[in-house]
Amino acid sequence: MSVEHLAQILGGETLTLADVGASYFLPDTWNYFLPLPTARFVLFDPVGQNLAYAKRLPPERVTVVPVALSRTGGAAELFLANTDSGSSLFPPHPWPGRPPLNQQYFFPLRVVDIETRTLASCLDQHRIDAVHAIKLDTQGSELDIVKGLDSRRLQTLLLAELEVSMDSQPTQLGAAKLPEVISHFETHGFRFVNTRIARRALDASGCVGPRFASTLAAQHECDVLFIKDVIKTDYDSAAEMMRALRQQLALLCAYYLHGEAVELAGLAEDRLPDMRPALQALVIAIGHVAEYQSACLNQGAQSLWHRDQT
Repeated sequence: MSVEHLAQILGGETLTLADVGASYFLPDTWNYFLPLPTARFVLFDPVGQNLAYAKRLPPERVTVVPVALSRTGGAAELFLANTDSGSSLFPPHPWPGRPPLNQQYFFPLRVVDIETRTLASCLDQHRIDAVHAIKLDTQGSELDIVKGLDSRRLQTLLLAELEVSMDSQPTQLGAAKLPEVISHFETHGFRFVNTRIARRALDASGCVGPRFASTLAAQHECDVLFIKDVIKTDYDSAAEMMRALRQQLALLCAYYLHGEAVELAGLAEDRLPDMRPALQALVIAIGHVAEYQSACLNQGAQSLWHRDQT
């Protein structure tokens, strides 16, 4: 992307991004931050070999944490699926009345005893004082893991992306449902700003139900996006609020929420009247970022978060 414009928005502020369940590759939206020297990445996954790609990333800005996370830490069972990225601390469950479990994906299923850590304790160990964005894809335990974040770091969190089941009976026994996830984040000062729905995979014959061309697979799970309501958050100083604002504007641009970013910068003028010239310059930079991303998408570049908006 136009790196100088994204760097202008961030203004030299640090940006720490934590990917929990970080198998195989960085989230496509986070690749925008790789060229920025103040962006740091923390990658969690209990299957350490799935983090091998991190060796190709800037070593001074990447922390690899090959552990399983849970809400309280301690001993747990890890249910290792046949496709290892489908492994979870919660067992797959053949609920009555729901579609059958994908045999090839889950089975043979192995159960191993492991020690888990909380998100806060791992960040303490690696001396990471703040996390500004977090992405979680852990097959049902996402909300549990978020609840293992301490209140101090929760104050610095500006964006959260989670995979959440949309089934009345989730695939994993004990997985949180979407209303519970929304309620948790709204209670902590976040707004629900976007969702990306995945529909149930086709069966081996390529069909769901009758062979009708118009058949639409049932919704199965979704990725949901929350942002901290920075305008309503109390900060100790105008400088601290401006720092959080720059960080969040950069994150919103990476997720193609340019209109949300412009609106946020406009609302901030009432809270930060002395910084209106700087905020207006940020709006111009947001426009340049949007133009660049639109050009890339028109040339065939495709983001998962942009896919459902076209």
